[in-house]
Amino acid sequence: MRLLSLDPGLSTGWAIIDIDGTTLVLLTSGTVDYAYLGSFIPVMQAWEPDEVIMEFVLTLTNSKLNRLLTQAERQLVDAFPNAHIVRPGHWKPVTGKSPIPNVGTKHTRDAMRMALYWARSNVSPHVVFALDSR
Repeated sequence: MRLLSLDPGLSTGWAIIDIDGTTLVLLTSGTVDYAYLGSFIPVMQAWEPDEVIMEFVLTLTNSKLNRLLTQAERQLVDAFPNAHIVRPGHWKPVTGKSPIPNVGTKHTRDAMRMALYWARSNVSPHVVFALDSR
């Protein structure tokens, strides 16, 4: 099973992961700046993920930063309408200390942790990352 995990923002972290039994194998990951998100979505779609998980952060202010975050989230929801939406309070407490591949930015690693959360909730509570996957 192939999973795409997204941490939207001005700098959107993403990870493409294969699930092999109880092992997560990181295929590729990275970060894309907001200005290029629209043109990068087809690249993520080309991996043909079976499942998509995406963080959604409730923004209560009307600042420019929050408007851009909302626009990024909207682009991703439009591109992946069946995505599983999670809030930071759901996945962060569960995966905060779990080992993940030490690659990319904080946003990339957050995308990997969200994937781990989803897999532990939907595949097996014993799912772990193959740490030599890259």
